[in-house]
Amino acid sequence: MYPFQHLNIYNSLISPYLTYGLVAWGQAAKSHIKKILILQKRVLRLMNFASFNSHAVPYFISSNILPVNMLYFKLASLLMLDVYHNVTHSNLSDLFTSTYKVHNYNTRSSAAGSYYVDHSQIDHLKTSFSRMGPRIWNSIPEYLRKLPKHIFKKKITAILFEILRVQDTCVDIQDIIDNISKQKEK
Repeated sequence: MYPFQHLNIYNSLISPYLTYGLVAWGQAAKSHIKKILILQKRVLRLMNFASFNSHAVPYFISSNILPVNMLYFKLASLLMLDVYHNVTHSNLSDLFTSTYKVHNYNTRSSAAGSYYVDHSQIDHLKTSFSRMGPRIWNSIPEYLRKLPKHIFKKKITAILFEILRVQDTCVDIQDIIDNISKQKEK
């Protein structure tokens, strides 16, 4: 089999199971996400006829496949883009409050189109999409937020692959947010 056939198998048999509802379950306990990531790495090694203990990041990059954590970030940012452009159902968009509605005066955050991050003491709520969505969105540079969806999707994917290349490991969501926020400050 040629490598592109392996990608077709991955994209038709594995990717749908990973992406279906990922925004809802993508912030599950780290132990559960780690099991899925291990299986994802195993599949990539099998696709590339690599040994079971070889480093998986080069296979993610060469196959143009994102690890499950980065896939969650990408899908969550795309959903937040839809919320920003007000093309989602009101039940979803009502979960988020723009910062310009929170303050009585202009702030950099409100001018940038950021969302208010509601803080919580409960760990379960801290990782819910209603809390993570605004954190992910606010970490994305303002110039990217204004792009059309197809270009936004390509740019976010490119940024995530760059983080994967630099970090050379599968990072968690907070590390992704921190990396993108650092790029935003430059």
